[in-house]
Amino acid sequence: MKYVLHSPLSKNASTPAAEIEKLSAKWLEHPFYKSDLVLGLDIGIEGIGIWLRKGPTPLFAQTIVVELPEASPLAKRRANRAARRSRVSCKKREAMLKNWIVKYGLLTEVRVNEIWENPSIFQRGFEHRYRAIQKSGALKSHEALVSCIRHCLQHRGFDYHMSNDSAFPWGDGMDDASQIIQWAKRAICPPGAVKNWKQLFSDAAWSDKEEKWEKVMAALDETVRRYGSQPIETHLEKHFREKNHPNLREAARGENFPRELIKEHLRLICNNHESFFGSKEKLDAALTELLGESDQKLIPGSIIDFHRKTQSEIESLWKRKTNDCPFIPFLATATSPAKEKCSPNSSPEIRRFKLLQFLAERTFVAMDGNRIERTYANADLYAALMGLLETDISATLAATPAPSRTKLGKRDLKKLVETAAKAKLAPDSVSHNADFFEQLSDLLFPKLSVLKCRTCALV
Repeated sequence: MKYVLHSPLSKNASTPAAEIEKLSAKWLEHPFYKSDLVLGLDIGIEGIGIWLRKGPTPLFAQTIVVELPEASPLAKRRANRAARRSRVSCKKREAMLKNWIVKYGLLTEVRVNEIWENPSIFQRGFEHRYRAIQKSGALKSHEALVSCIRHCLQHRGFDYHMSNDSAFPWGDGMDDASQIIQWAKRAICPPGAVKNWKQLFSDAAWSDKEEKWEKVMAALDETVRRYGSQPIETHLEKHFREKNHPNLREAARGENFPRELIKEHLRLICNNHESFFGSKEKLDAALTELLGESDQKLIPGSIIDFHRKTQSEIESLWKRKTNDCPFIPFLATATSPAKEKCSPNSSPEIRRFKLLQFLAERTFVAMDGNRIERTYANADLYAALMGLLETDISATLAATPAPSRTKLGKRDLKKLVETAAKAKLAPDSVSHNADFFEQLSDLLFPKLSVLKCRTCALV
């Protein structure tokens, strides 16, 4: 595949040369280049570069090495804000559920308001859920079914494996193997999420320690086994196994299940009590509004998956917060628009430009015998990396909530670079290769949350 960089001023790639030449001549005569006093700052990973010039004449240049703090002073504030938003979403789901109950005839509006003002009615949520899955028609009142539904919505399970917006469930990062093992002792995870994590673990600091690697893999495999063994039903059965001495029962609270298992569980409860809805068609319509069309993915319009804003509200907010491109006033011509919004990071042109700019400006460190030297990407490496990028672009542009992406770990990425560049990489301890490959991986396989943001094509 051949890549051609051309001006964004024209859709015809064969005509912008004259425009670019005029703009370049204008800029080269600008006081910014000819006579102004200009201070340049380059804030990098390990230091800050300073350059002062008068016109084209350098006056001062210095590189200052600094250590950036790892602590996040606003972490507590962000956590409190997330908690506030979570409470608001929970109240919104409660209101949506009350309307849903009245809409599908489970209870009247007056009765709904009565039981919501008397929370003691909902105290037997676990017991009602256990009875509801035993056999069809086990619950004898509409109130008991409403108690089950509300209880499931309050304990709706986690969804970090269904989106790319969350951190690791065991905490920040993956360099602490003991933290992952401790978390996995009680975790329940779907096979797809565990498969993705195992690929990422090839970059962890402990990945070359065989004993730790085997312990982590075994712990994660156990979470998958629990996922496939009807964990909700098993958990409720264990809790109610002791009938005569409730104080000896295993705790019902404290377990967090994947969202899709909660949906399946709630769907079974409602199907077992179809008569409460009046007909099969009415039940199907009610479950679609409550749980969505699928249990295996997030459905923004469903009640159980609602969080903060609907999809249309989120898109409206994105449009309002998108800035105008700051370069348009300088690049505008008679035929180009006076204003234009910044392009999204998910734009294929933006992603290609960022990778090409990175490879043109950044170097990795290779070994030449006992000597180390900075090396730029060659044509073969350009082609190999652009091929990886095109594959990921196709995957992320697919119309699915959680695209199926093939990500290379840093270890495999380093092997690819060594093969394509025909060079042996220097160890990370004596080079900046660790930073190079971390940034390269972020460009090739960015998080979906990053792709949703906006940028300017010329930054």
